Amino acid sequence: MAVKRSIREFLVWLNRLIYQSGIAGRLPWFNDKVLLLCLLAAAFLVYIKLSAAGRFIALTYGFIALVALTTFLLLLVLMNKAKLRKSFLSFLTIYSNFYAAEADEIQALEKAADYIEDPFRSIIKRWTAFYKGRKELSFDEALAGILSDTGDEPEVRKFINMTRISHRYGGDYQGLLKKMIRQGQYKEESLAKKASTAALGTGLILFMIIMNLILLFSLLNQAELAVFFHSAKGRLHLFLNALATLTSIGFVFNINK
Repeated sequence: MAVKRSIREFLVWLNRLIYQSGIAGRLPWFNDKVLLLCLLAAAFLVYIKLSAAGRFIALTYGFIALVALTTFLLLLVLMNKAKLRKSFLSFLTIYSNFYAAEADEIQALEKAADYIEDPFRSIIKRWTAFYKGRKELSFDEALAGILSDTGDEPEVRKFINMTRISHRYGGDYQGLLKKMIRQGQYKEESLAKKASTAALGTGLILFMIIMNLILLFSLLNQAELAVFFHSAKGRLHLFLNALATLTSIGFVFNINK
């Protein structure tokens, strides 16, 4: 049961990664299962390529290939988040106008989505369609789904919480929306700088990891070096290289916390 739950949670995480990276908007058929197959296929090919160097080394580099591809998706997520923040600010203004006319959150969400760009557009349309098509899906769950697919962005979380409270208890929702629009405009510049720094750091580290793997595979194809890499000393070099690569990947995830 614990294993099944872990696999299910991992697939949910992959699915969120697909939506947050913007791939779902371009390739609707690309889901969590397809991504998992691609990751496992890449890991398996690397494992076969390095199997002669020993099972442990082959497994380690197979894992690196899997994580490197996931890190590439993380880079797409970072780039997409910058677009999302910009589209979110536009969305707030449009949504505020529709809410003033409709006085209904779901109707305002659905109509505002027609006038904004992806990725926020596809995320909102997805969850408003779920809410209307699934009777068991509550308004709070639909809002939580939007927040999850946007990567739990602070400004989006603030909007979701504000909308949830207003839906339950009422209040000057329109006034809060206008205040949030003004605050969002002030914050965008500093957030954009932080995001660009994180994206640049992630991109550079990922580029070095990919170039390192390409160089390694090209060296393994040379007969005189292949003998060395299959020796005890060569395997130690491969292990240390793998350790350095995994450390670099660790830095990437730390940058993007």
